Amino acid sequence: MRRKGSTLIQLRKRIPKDVLGKAKGVTLAIPVGDEVLHVVVGDKAVEITCSLRTRDPRESKVRQAVAVAYLDGVWKSLREGPKRLTQKQIAALAGEAYRGLVSSFEDDPGSPETWRQIVQLQANAMAGDEAERERWFGPSVDQTLAKHRLVVDRDSRCALVGAVGVSVSLASVRLAQNAGGDYSPDTVVSRYPALTLPDNNLPRSTSGGSVRTFDDLFNAWKRSDNHSASTLSTWRGYLNRFKTFVDHDDPQNVTKADALRWKDALLAEGRQKISTTYLASIRRLYAYSVENAEITGITENPFAEVKAKQKAKAGSSRLPFTRADVTTILAAARNEALPHLRWIPWIQAASGARVGEIAQLWGSMVIVENGVHCLHITPAPDGGSLKNEGSERTIPIHPDIIADGFLDYVKTRNGGPLFYGGAKARPSVRRNDEQKHPSKGVSNRLGAWVRNLGITDPRKAPNHSWRHWVKTELPRNGISDRITDLLQGHTSQNDADDYFHGTVEDMLVAIKTLDLNAAANGLWPAR
Repeated sequence: MRRKGSTLIQLRKRIPKDVLGKAKGVTLAIPVGDEVLHVVVGDKAVEITCSLRTRDPRESKVRQAVAVAYLDGVWKSLREGPKRLTQKQIAALAGEAYRGLVSSFEDDPGSPETWRQIVQLQANAMAGDEAERERWFGPSVDQTLAKHRLVVDRDSRCALVGAVGVSVSLASVRLAQNAGGDYSPDTVVSRYPALTLPDNNLPRSTSGGSVRTFDDLFNAWKRSDNHSASTLSTWRGYLNRFKTFVDHDDPQNVTKADALRWKDALLAEGRQKISTTYLASIRRLYAYSVENAEITGITENPFAEVKAKQKAKAGSSRLPFTRADVTTILAAARNEALPHLRWIPWIQAASGARVGEIAQLWGSMVIVENGVHCLHITPAPDGGSLKNEGSERTIPIHPDIIADGFLDYVKTRNGGPLFYGGAKARPSVRRNDEQKHPSKGVSNRLGAWVRNLGITDPRKAPNHSWRHWVKTELPRNGISDRITDLLQGHTSQNDADDYFHGTVEDMLVAIKTLDLNAAANGLWPAR
């Protein structure tokens, strides 16, 4: 859902009735993208609501699955009741608080005096009564317990508050040393043991279940929905890459440490968007298996909290084509004999449609609506897919394209694929559901052709920059963003947009402001 006044997609999850009373006052640490959102369940709360921190419907599904898997683990812990922690488990959890505080500030710790003052305040709190220690260190304990979906008894909590008080005080001493320039080896961190969670925290199964290999892990998720061939191919590639990295074929034997090491290796390779590609895909595979643990045997997601913090680099964002680029491409396309080179650039220039949407068009998708010749952009009959639900739409064909003979060409394809399938316009016959649709090859060849025209700026995607150009050009011609979004298949950004219903006539008026013939001849009007 989307919250009123926000363009970000929200998660709403009802608290199960059987744990509603037990959930009051519990602190949740909900994993969302690169963040962990700390949410305290209020006395009157009946559901959990939080932002998924994205506008992308596809990414929101990945984040939703991870968050729901986390919440289900919390409800399980609440049903089983408070658990007693051993002394070793308390020490391990206190160690997590130590490492968390140090890692947050060690790169840029500020002044030594500030940390020395904090150490003194913490010492005073430790010397105070139970309420004072709870006030100072209780929030850190809540975060640590929430991270592991732990519900502990009162004695365990009191002991953990004391242990965390000591550990964060030692962390503050360490940060005071860092602030003074001392980064010698940390002799304190080794005192804390590795964490072994109690039974209520969904320990990893080592036997039973249908998931025994990485192929099992992938296929379990694959059967859960109708995924596109491109997604299946890409995600299996990510999983195979991880399998090679860990050098074994047992998904039950993957730890958070393995996931962290792989993240660091990808960063060292200079990979971009690691969190939303490599990590997000495998996180989703494990999340699905955890949600269906009774069948899969997978009860823990080692990727649940592994993120790669990567800031976008200045000068790396996508750019639209310039007017010179548009003239170069359209003029060259008009002289091409191959249909995909001749027509797809012109259709993209007149619509800003995604290249995959156009490359998979069939003659049967060229229709007439209210007397206007249109393209009905929908999944291809032979398995071509669209990005999301909002991508399915009907858009008008630009008059300049019709005048150049596009409709005559469509008739030669007898209702079949326009840009693949050979001279007889044969549908795709794929060997398996992970073989990419042939329209993908059309898109790739078109992109290579554009690059060969001399448009080599890496910030200009040879196919996708048409979307940026149309999104930029139409508003300059007085066309509203709503019409532009409708034409390009962009999802609505707020609730008010859902009440707007544009027509193909509205879109035709908009695209007529793009004089493609003049553009192809370099005859641009002065701005």
